[in-house]
Amino acid sequence: MKSTFFLKAIAVLVILIVFTSCQERKIPVYDLGETDLVQENLIPYPLSVKAGQGGFALDQYTGIFTTAQDEAFEEVGVYLA
Repeated sequence: MKSTFFLKAIAVLVILIVFTSCQERKIPVYDLGETDLVQENLIPYPLSVKAGQGGFALDQYTGIFTTAQDEAFEEVGVYLA
Protein backbone atom coordinates (compact mmCIF):
# COMPACT_ATOMS: atom_id res chain seq x y z
CA MET A 1 0.00 0.00 0.00
CA LYS A 2 2.82 2.39 0.82
CA SER A 3 4.57 1.56 -2.43
CA THR A 4 1.52 2.45 -4.55
CA PHE A 5 1.11 5.75 -2.70
CA PHE A 6 4.81 6.46 -3.20
CA LEU A 7 4.57 5.67 -6.93
CA LYS A 8 1.49 7.89 -7.33
CA ALA A 9 3.24 10.74 -5.52
CA ILE A 10 6.29 10.41 -7.76
CA ALA A 11 4.09 10.28 -10.88
CA VAL A 12 2.23 13.45 -9.84
CA LEU A 13 5.54 15.17 -9.07
CA VAL A 14 6.98 14.22 -12.47
CA ILE A 15 3.85 15.45 -14.25
CA LEU A 16 3.99 18.78 -12.40
CA ILE A 17 7.66 19.22 -13.26
CA VAL A 18 7.01 18.46 -16.93
CA PHE A 19 4.12 20.94 -17.17
CA THR A 20 5.95 23.74 -15.38
CA SER A 21 9.14 23.29 -17.39
CA CYS A 22 7.28 23.43 -20.71
CA GLN A 23 5.79 26.88 -20.11
CA GLU A 24 7.14 29.68 -22.28
CA ARG A 25 8.89 32.47 -20.43
CA LYS A 26 7.48 35.93 -21.02
CA ILE A 27 9.98 38.62 -21.91
CA PRO A 28 9.12 41.93 -20.24
CA VAL A 29 8.29 44.76 -22.63
CA TYR A 30 9.12 48.27 -21.47
CA ASP A 31 7.28 51.36 -22.70
CA LEU A 32 10.14 53.65 -23.65
CA GLY A 33 8.00 56.37 -25.13
CA GLU A 34 8.99 58.37 -28.16
CA THR A 35 12.73 58.59 -28.69
CA ASP A 36 14.53 60.49 -31.42
CA LEU A 37 18.19 59.57 -31.24
CA VAL A 38 19.03 62.13 -33.92
CA GLN A 39 18.26 64.88 -31.39
CA GLU A 40 20.12 63.26 -28.45
CA ASN A 41 23.65 64.16 -27.44
CA LEU A 42 25.79 61.07 -27.92
CA ILE A 43 29.49 61.13 -27.10
CA PRO A 44 31.32 60.04 -29.16
CA TYR A 45 28.94 61.05 -31.91
CA PRO A 46 28.50 58.27 -34.48
CA LEU A 47 29.05 58.84 -38.20
CA SER A 48 25.36 58.40 -38.93
CA VAL A 49 22.19 58.15 -36.87
CA LYS A 50 18.85 56.96 -38.20
CA ALA A 51 15.67 57.43 -36.22
CA GLY A 52 13.69 54.23 -35.92
CA GLN A 53 11.04 52.52 -33.86
CA GLY A 54 13.35 50.50 -31.60
CA GLY A 55 14.85 51.17 -28.24
CA PHE A 56 16.44 49.37 -25.35
CA ALA A 57 16.08 49.44 -21.61
CA LEU A 58 18.58 48.75 -18.87
CA ASP A 59 17.41 46.34 -16.18
CA GLN A 60 19.02 44.27 -13.44
CA TYR A 61 20.19 41.69 -16.00
CA THR A 62 21.98 44.16 -18.30
CA GLY A 63 25.75 43.75 -18.29
CA ILE A 64 27.77 46.97 -18.23
CA PHE A 65 31.47 46.71 -19.04
CA THR A 66 34.04 49.50 -18.99
CA THR A 67 37.76 49.77 -19.47
CA ALA A 68 40.05 49.66 -16.46
CA GLN A 69 42.39 52.24 -18.00
CA ASP A 70 40.31 55.31 -17.20
CA GLU A 71 38.50 56.03 -13.93
CA ALA A 72 35.89 58.18 -15.70
CA PHE A 73 34.61 55.11 -17.52
CA GLU A 74 34.32 53.29 -14.21
CA GLU A 75 32.23 56.15 -12.79
CA VAL A 76 29.86 55.94 -15.77
CA GLY A 77 29.60 52.17 -15.36
CA VAL A 78 28.80 52.48 -11.66
CA TYR A 79 26.20 55.17 -12.44
CA LEU A 80 24.48 52.99 -15.03
CA ALA A 81 24.61 49.90 -12.82
